[in-house]
Amino acid sequence: MNTLPLIALALLLLAVVGWAIWSWRREAQLQQLAERAQQQGELIEAMNAVLDNPQLNEDEQLEQSQRLVEKLKATRR
Repeated sequence: MNTLPLIALALLLLAVVGWAIWSWRREAQLQQLAERAQQQGELIEAMNAVLDNPQLNEDEQLEQSQRLVEKLKATRR
């Protein structure tokens, strides 16, 4: 076999491996983003439940919602 086809094959293999690694990393990033979005959605729902709770007075609603806001801020990057 000539060297040129071997070099072309090696470059093709390198490109495929590079694409596979990039795809794997991208999938991991998308998974993390989806998890973070779900967590933020749950925190927002909890905040709405606190604010809609008629059994809590305004001070209690404020305290609990501020705690949830801090948790929400912690999920951001």
